[in-house]
Amino acid sequence: MKHIFLAGGGSEKESRKIDEKFVETIDLAKPLAYIPNAAQDSKYRGCLNWFMSVMDQLKVKNIEMWESLVPQHPEDQIGGIYLGGGDTQKLLKELRKSGFTDYLILAVEAGVPIYGGSAGAIVLGKDIRTYGALYDSDSQNLKGLDIAFGYSIACHYKVGRSPQISKLVEKLDCKIIAIPEKSGVYLRGKELSVFGEEPTYIFNGEKASVLNPRETYRF
Repeated sequence: MKHIFLAGGGSEKESRKIDEKFVETIDLAKPLAYIPNAAQDSKYRGCLNWFMSVMDQLKVKNIEMWESLVPQHPEDQIGGIYLGGGDTQKLLKELRKSGFTDYLILAVEAGVPIYGGSAGAIVLGKDIRTYGALYDSDSQNLKGLDIAFGYSIACHYKVGRSPQISKLVEKLDCKIIAIPEKSGVYLRGKELSVFGEEPTYIFNGEKASVLNPRETYRF
């Protein structure tokens, strides 16, 4: 069964509930793989320090940073994969160029929990043009990894952006999960559950379904 976690891109405090749910799901006896490559600082040391601090509060100690995008273990020997936030295009480009996408898909199919925060969430969707700087792009090279059940993902969502998101549904020919910074979603099997302090929205044309925290949507 697939276990996909998508965070809206808020602060450590704002994403705490979806982080906690992710940690409940992973096998703590196995290493958690951290992918920092959306960050602009290619040294990534600051990213690792931040991530270890966040995970330490949740009692996760066994962390490996895979900045080279070379898998260090077979997919059945890791507890989970965490894709951090930053530059969506940079992350997608590096995932594809390295071939890490193949490993990621195998991990998803094996039931390994996958977490995407902001840029990390967007690349898991069908198309990354939900990322603000790319709204008006007609490039065909912006297809996401499409492992979020056919949805595209919009992060940092605010209600005032609903007309823009509605137009993107038609342009991208897919439904869009729009996640505010104080929210996150857990996709498990054919269910979507909301964790956080704000509703998440599912857009299908001009119509949007509102899902409050702890509500579950079946698709």
